Amino acid sequence: MPLLVWLALTLLLLALTAGAALVFQRARAFWRDLKSFGVALDGMVSAVLASAERLAEGSGRLEAALPRLDAHVARLRVSLARLAVLRAAVRDVRDAVGGVTAYVPRK
Repeated sequence: MPLLVWLALTLLLLALTAGAALVFQRARAFWRDLKSFGVALDGMVSAVLASAERLAEGSGRLEAALPRLDAHVARLRVSLARLAVLRAAVRDVRDAVGGVTAYVPRK
C-alpha cells in the first residue's frame, strides 16, 4: 500500500509541476504580448497626436483665410447680380429682335 501512496504523490507532484510550468509559460507569453501592445499603442497615440497637430494648423490657416474668402464671396455675389442684369437685357433684346425677325423671310 505505501507503494500506491508514493505513486499517487509522485503523480500529484508531476501534475503540479506541469501546471506551474504551463502557468509560467502562459504568463510570460501574456507579458510579451502586453509589452508589444504598449509599443503599438505608443505608435498609434503619437500618430493621432501628429494628426491632431496638423488639423490644428489647418484650422489656423482656415481662420486666417476666412476674411479673404468673405471678400471673394461678396465679389462673386456682385458679379452674379451683374450677370443676372446682363442676361435680362439680352433676353429683352432677343424678344424685341425676335418679333422683327419673325416677318423676315428665310431661305
